[in-house]
Amino acid sequence: MLLRNNWYIENYARDVATAAETGRITAAVGDAKVAGAARVDFAAAAAVAITDDAYLGRTLELAGDVPFSYADLAAAASEIHGREVVYDAVTPEQLRANLLGFGLDEGTAGFVVALDEGIAAGALDSDDHTLSQVIGRPTTPLAEALRAAL
Repeated sequence: MLLRNNWYIENYARDVATAAETGRITAAVGDAKVAGAARVDFAAAAAVAITDDAYLGRTLELAGDVPFSYADLAAAASEIHGREVVYDAVTPEQLRANLLGFGLDEGTAGFVVALDEGIAAGALDSDDHTLSQVIGRPTTPLAEALRAAL
């Protein structure tokens, strides 16, 4: 069996923590959606899949039930921190310049920009509900998963 996990909500913990001070989450993803899920949900699916022969030889595409935009991410950060957090949409070029200005090397900045470009192109959007079907419950909501990660 092969488990293909979408993006982990916990990947945003640092951005959300920083937003407590800055009031911003900056990215070059436009209005793209991410069907991320919490690590606990992916772990639960792995536990089911390795103990149930029904999953032998299958490839499972695992994604969160409710895809979220970066505006949704900012709204969840606002809820968590009790202060306004906005999504600051920038171009890939602006993001690269920001990252280089923060001291990242060109290769790392290029990697981060490429991630955002992939997200903007829809690489992490999904309406698949295999994950919740495998674990037998809805996936963890965005704000709840972020609170746990923080």
